[in-house]
Amino acid sequence: MFYFVSQTDEFMHWFKGVDKFLYFRILAMLAHMRVGFLGDATKVGDYIYEARIASYPNVRIYFYKEGSRIVILFASVAQISRNADIAKAQVISHKFQEEYDIKTKEFMKMIDA
Repeated sequence: MFYFVSQTDEFMHWFKGVDKFLYFRILAMLAHMRVGFLGDATKVGDYIYEARIASYPNVRIYFYKEGSRIVILFASVAQISRNADIAKAQVISHKFQEEYDIKTKEFMKMIDA
């Protein structure tokens, strides 16, 4: 199964500032996600997953996965904030889902017209 992978603005802002090695490790992780290999990802909530990068043990990437869609929500580097990060991921994913539903309904109205 192939997945459509997108990123939030928050993730992209963080991603642009990482070092080159981490940058390419994350690109490889995203490429693997597109073909269904989630690597070292753990489900931490409804549709929410946490992925770790082996060579960067403190970096955790939170993403939303439903059907054939994966949305990279944000990254965290502080292990102490894990519970707060999971709660933040839930909030962002609900907001994303609401926006996606609205856009889908608008698109369907446009097609039906």
